Amino acid sequence: MKKVFALIFLFVLVLVNVLMVHSPAVAQSDKPINLKFACWLPPMAVTVKDGVMPWMKEVEARTKGRVKFTYFGAGALGGVGEHYNLVLKGVADISYLGPSHHPGVFPLTQSIFLPMIFPSAEVTALVFGDMVEKYLKDRDFSSVKPLWGAFLHPSQLHMKTKPIKTLEDFKGMKICAAGTIMSKRVKLMGGVPIFIPFPEQYGAMQKGVIDGTVMSFMMMEAFKLYEVSKNVLAPPMGTGVYTIAMNKKKWNSLPPDIQNILDDMSKKYVMEIARAWDSACVRGEKLFLDEGGKIEELKGEELEKTFKMVQPMWQDWITEMEEKGLPGKKAVDDMYAILKDLGVDNPAIGYTPDH
Repeated sequence: MKKVFALIFLFVLVLVNVLMVHSPAVAQSDKPINLKFACWLPPMAVTVKDGVMPWMKEVEARTKGRVKFTYFGAGALGGVGEHYNLVLKGVADISYLGPSHHPGVFPLTQSIFLPMIFPSAEVTALVFGDMVEKYLKDRDFSSVKPLWGAFLHPSQLHMKTKPIKTLEDFKGMKICAAGTIMSKRVKLMGGVPIFIPFPEQYGAMQKGVIDGTVMSFMMMEAFKLYEVSKNVLAPPMGTGVYTIAMNKKKWNSLPPDIQNILDDMSKKYVMEIARAWDSACVRGEKLFLDEGGKIEELKGEELEKTFKMVQPMWQDWITEMEEKGLPGKKAVDDMYAILKDLGVDNPAIGYTPDH
């Protein structure tokens, strides 16, 4: 009798194991986690070929195939201004979004667009990383999970044909400017701000819809703007940032070890893409100059006029943030101090922490 019971027990044990192996729950765990990645940039853009693509490949390798990506590039799921909602609503699990394209959503992040002097994308990455940890991850990015960022090299004013040698030359010019901060700066200098997404700026400049655009030389390569822009005004007009962000619910559903891999890789790709953008800027400026482009600089009295014109931006922005209960002045003063520590002699145009 004992032998019979032992055989029955063994049979039941084997049967349970077989059922567990073939049950939907276990089978499901063997399937890779598929993540939908949405991006509006063209495939030749530096962020895509030197950042997003190698990042996805490395994630798949480091997770040993437990994570797989479905990539929707070149705006396949929506235009530039739709990518925050794509990731917020879960249409995409991960999205490449620009805070300046979503007015009111990332108020404190706009501090990076103020007329600070960021000498390189690498410096911008260091400053912004500090800002995310101190101010942004629990405020502006509380509804999404920021994975890593892409940071613009300092932007200049790129004109179709008219060289800007004085602020009088700038008066009435229709200038493409992304975000409220840059739009205000263009307006204070006498221009007329207009927003047109990057993919459409070539045609807009070619047809005369805009006279110029505020952008970095690194965009020259991806969007071929060196073919329609023949004059650039320096010094820099500020900078900008883009973020690779993930749907919060999707992030929370990932196993802890995969979350750790993604967090660890963020540190690497933040700096890699910054260096890639700095290199793209060098190539973009060369393309521009090789096509006969010219660079002008405001100097002396004209430069002083620019500083005075943009001064109101600082207090207006700080006041607006403080009225919203956000630490605007503290954030700006921190950025100023970090840039000083990184060797920038005059970190801001029209502002010092004493004022």
